[in-house]
Amino acid sequence: MEIIRLLGIWPVSLVDTIRTMLLVTILFAGPIFEHGIVDGDWRDWIKLKGVHETLSSWIGYRNYIVVGHLLQSTPSYSNLHRALLVKKSCGAL
Repeated sequence: MEIIRLLGIWPVSLVDTIRTMLLVTILFAGPIFEHGIVDGDWRDWIKLKGVHETLSSWIGYRNYIVVGHLLQSTPSYSNLHRALLVKKSCGAL
C-alpha cells in the first residue's frame, strides 16, 4: 500500500482529477479550434466534405468506425470529431 501512496495513485484527489481533465480538454480543443475556426474549415465540416474519399479506403473506413464508437460517449463533440477525422484521412490536415 505504501508504494501506491508514493506513486500518487492513492488517495485519489478530486481536485487533481478535475485539473487533469481540464488540461486534456484544453490541449485537445486547441488544434480543433485552430483548424476549424481560425483556418475557416468549419464550413467543410458542415458539408461533410471528404467523406467519400475517406470511406473509399479500408484505413479511412476503419478509423471512422473505431473513432465513431469511441466518441459516442460525448455526443455533442462526436460530429465535430468525425468531421476532423474525415479531413485528416483525406490528407487535408
